[in-house]
Amino acid sequence: MHDPCLTNGIAPLTVPNLTAKVLVSTATHSFSTTTDCGPGTFSLVQSYGWLTLTQASGTATISASPTSNSNQGTFTLTMKTTLVNYPSVSVGDSTFTVTIQPNLPPVFATAPVASHSVARTQVSSPWAYAFPSATDPENNTITVAVNVGTATFVTSTSTGISIADLSNL
Repeated sequence: MHDPCLTNGIAPLTVPNLTAKVLVSTATHSFSTTTDCGPGTFSLVQSYGWLTLTQASGTATISASPTSNSNQGTFTLTMKTTLVNYPSVSVGDSTFTVTIQPNLPPVFATAPVASHSVARTQVSSPWAYAFPSATDPENNTITVAVNVGTATFVTSTSTGISIADLSNL
């Protein structure tokens, strides 16, 4: 009997182009590992720390999860397919692109204080700092992190912070 998989092989899998944003979004594409000629296994020719290909239970998933603006750019990737039942049958490579967009920093109305030392402020006159207004060009949430060291009393709001030392009371 004539087996079309042995004589014709199969066309490469179509993988859409993917776009991800650094620390904001992950781009994924999932597909069945079963081809017209039975199960297949897949491998990526290129390797990047932000790129994964997982295969389990009949499904494969390509994920792009960039973590640094140094990952930005457009990358042409190649995926190879091997047919489990026909390992000698040639399958064309799948080629697609992944575009990594940078995560732009917030824009502050005035420059925020990057470092400030407060030495033993007293309850009667705590140190206070009002956060400058800021907008994110991509409309992402802006998170402020403050290291208050060993301060014993910290009041924080969405617009500022106040620090007092209650250790001598």
